[in-house]
Amino acid sequence: MTMETAVRNGGHRGAWHIFAGLFITAVGVIFLLANLGIWDIRYFFRWAWPIMLILVGIRQIVRGRADQ
Repeated sequence: MTMETAVRNGGHRGAWHIFAGLFITAVGVIFLLANLGIWDIRYFFRWAWPIMLILVGIRQIVRGRADQ
């Protein structure tokens, strides 16, 4: 593995960790609001799961192009 490859892969890994941390925090906030009776979680999942699938697909496409 060259130094350039290691630096490039480390950058992607760091961005993924930030995204994962924000995602987990957002899910935690949503569950907290649901437990407090402020927000109906069923409404969230009704519109959010397709968006999550789209984001995962876009990430895979971008990741695949970056590897080329």
